[in-house]
This record gives sequence, C-alpha cells and structure tokens, in this order.
Amino acid sequence: MLYRLKRELYRLKKFVFRSHQNGLSFPFIIIVHAPRVFFNLVYAKLVKWINNRVLAVTINKILIGLFHKNYKNRLGGHFYVIVMPNTLHYLIPCLRLLPDDLQVFLIFNGTKSWERKIFLNEFSQFPGLKLWTLPRSSIHHGEVINLFFYANNANFGIIDHDLYIFDKQIFNHLTLKNDHSMKAIFYGQNRVNGIVYPHTFFLFFNTVVLKKIMQEYGVDARIYKKLTPVVQSRLAAIGLTNGQFIKDYINFFDTLHVLLALSYIEGFQVDYIDTDRVYHLGGTSMGSQYTKDLSHMYISMRFLEFVNHPLLQEKYLPYLAPFTSSEQIRQKLQPSPDVIQMQNTLNKILSLLAESRPDN
Repeated sequence: MLYRLKRELYRLKKFVFRSHQNGLSFPFIIIVHAPRVFFNLVYAKLVKWINNRVLAVTINKILIGLFHKNYKNRLGGHFYVIVMPNTLHYLIPCLRLLPDDLQVFLIFNGTKSWERKIFLNEFSQFPGLKLWTLPRSSIHHGEVINLFFYANNANFGIIDHDLYIFDKQIFNHLTLKNDHSMKAIFYGQNRVNGIVYPHTFFLFFNTVVLKKIMQEYGVDARIYKKLTPVVQSRLAAIGLTNGQFIKDYINFFDTLHVLLALSYIEGFQVDYIDTDRVYHLGGTSMGSQYTKDLSHMYISMRFLEFVNHPLLQEKYLPYLAPFTSSEQIRQKLQPSPDVIQMQNTLNKILSLLAESRPDN
C-alpha cells in the first residue's frame, strides 16, 4: 500500500514538473490542468470496455461489412489509414505522398465532425467510414485491425497517419510468398531472446494465413496480457516463457504480437521491404494531448506551421498553449542526444515534404 502511494506521488510530481516545463503556471496546473487530465483519464478507462468489447464487435462490425460491400471492386492490395482525433496536421502530408492509383480507405476512429469534413473537401478520392464510439473516445488499434480481418479475404495493408513514404516503389513489392505472413518496412529485436518483430507503421498482410491462425487458436490482433494455456504452451517453442514477451521493454503482448508469434511457430516469416526513404514520427496519437512532453509539442507545432491550415491551427493550437510558435518551444528544449536526433529527423522529413509539394 505504501509503495503504491509513493509511486503515485512520484507520478504526480513528474506530471506537475513536466506541465510547468511546458510553460504552465503552478496555479493553472493545480486548478485547471490537473483536474482536466484526471477527468480525461478516468473517462477513458470507463468507456474503454464499451468501445472495444461492445461497439467494435457489434455495430462497427455491421458497418464495416456494409462499407466493404459498397467498395468490393476496390478490394485486394488496398490499404487502410486509421484517422485518430487531433492528428490531421500529420495525416494530410502523409496522404499527399501516396500514389494516385493506390486504393486507400480512411477509417475515422473518434474524430470530430469538423475533422471529417476536411477530408470530404480535400481528399474525396479516399472512401471513408466513421466508426461508432462513445463521445471523446476511440477504439483500440488492435480492435480496428480485427474489423479489417473480419471484412477481408483478400490481402490488405495498414499505414500509420504519421508515416511518410517518399519511395513509391515499395508498393510494387507487395507480392507475398506462401511462407510469408506479412510484409513490413521497420523492425525491432528483443534483446533477451533475439526475436525480430515488425513495427506496425506499415504492414501488408497475408490475410488467408493469418485468419486461419486466428480461427485455429482463438486469438486476434488485440493486446494480450494473459493467454490461454494452449497458446502459452505453443509460444514456449520460440522462448516466450516465464513472463517473456516479444518486446523486451513491456509486460504484455502488443498489437498483433500473439498472432505474429503463432505465425512464426507455424513456419511463416515476415518479409521486409528494403528502403531508406520512409520515415515515421511515432507517439503522435498516444495519450492525452494535454500530457505531451516538449518534444512532442515541438513536433506538433512544426507540422501545424508546415501544413498552414487555418482551421487546424484554430482547433489544435489550444492543446499547445501557452506556446504559439515552434521557436518558443525550441528555446525550452534541452539539447540532449534524443532531442538532437528528433530535430534532425524532423528537419529531414519536413525538407522532403517541402520538395514533394506540387508547386516545387
């Protein structure tokens, strides 16, 4: 009990320090900011089960089935982009880079009505579906991917909203061999057991193979903290025993990881596309917009300035208060190796995006 109290006090202290570092005064943090963040966290926990285990598998399952019937001539080799709230300044440049002949579906997951209207006006070539969620909330990434598997028998892919593909040739390398479960670009490696795993920023699935594994073992794309005895015994074949997971820095099986591990055991591999002209930001839709650190606020402000969309600036700038420019945030950033690397990557992405604009 005492340990938990100390842990929570430490987290509170860290939150207050970060908020003050982000330019907020202590009175504002105590009176406005902290209660707002607390409410958002409590609300998110309350609606999580309903969104993921009720709406995702009932109403949204029906909706996505009907949606695919309307676009059945576009299925096979198509991609989905899950559109999260407060991310349009990242997504607009992402979509502008995609090939004109690529079949892309936008899945709106908790976005606001004004955000969806922007896409109706500026990206009408991309069919979109609004998922049902409780207000001010979204469905977990893995549960949305489950909907994709439910609605597809043909191969399909997913692209993150903050992934920037400057090498369009990768879409010419999507043919999957029989012993490949999926294609990917980025990967990580477990430092304990050596397992190599794909990151979910860009994936293209062997749908038949993965759906067969899902059916045989009763698993899917969601996060797993506990496994059935049968699945757990099978994962031991690749060293995932005694509390080991695919990622060595978390204590659960992340999105798609149980399905991935079982595919390895069944003899299927991941095929990686070799390119150095694809970049991913990461962390742009995670957590509350009110709890971002300075680095994420800086990235967000730089993209707002780059996209230069009046409505986005009006709606998103309040999340970055009290800052009104990226230069104000940059002056507060401590020049650590991580910050320097972030700035270099961000400058590279924005430079390439500027070069790719039609008027250049």
